[in-house]
Amino acid sequence: MKKLIISLVLIFLFSLSSVKLYVIASDVDVPKITTENNQIVFIQKMNSSIGKELVPKGVILGVNDVEEITFTYTIFVQYGVSVEYYVDDLKINDQRVSSEIEDLFNFNYKVGISSNSHLQLEIFDETEAGYFMNITVILTMDEPSEAQFHEIAGQQLSFTIVFESTD
Repeated sequence: MKKLIISLVLIFLFSLSSVKLYVIASDVDVPKITTENNQIVFIQKMNSSIGKELVPKGVILGVNDVEEITFTYTIFVQYGVSVEYYVDDLKINDQRVSSEIEDLFNFNYKVGISSNSHLQLEIFDETEAGYFMNITVILTMDEPSEAQFHEIAGQQLSFTIVFESTD
């Protein structure tokens, strides 16, 4: 009977520790803006291999055409840190685009903030108090001229989205 009770207690403690380790492992994967880590950079590449073609707003849509493409990012923000975000370094086939081409693409943002949360990075460290921020970037395109169309049609578009603290 004594061995059974000890076994049950050990199983219970093991299950609690494995849950704690899982939570810590999932917290480590979330990009964080803190007083020590003040910038996060995502490089987003897209091409027609995703099955959808970005076309200008207002045109007649073909089978695989879309007027907008959305990208969603989740970051953790420590309390007391303000965050700004912007798209930078727009490229086509890894070549920086001209300002005329850059003006064709529109980036709109939707921000959602989840409730208070605590993030644990190491087993014995204190938790970080903050909140999760969900940022949705909506990419649309204006009508290009014929020369612009020939420059961008069928090419790989990439951009960098930057999240950084303003404090």
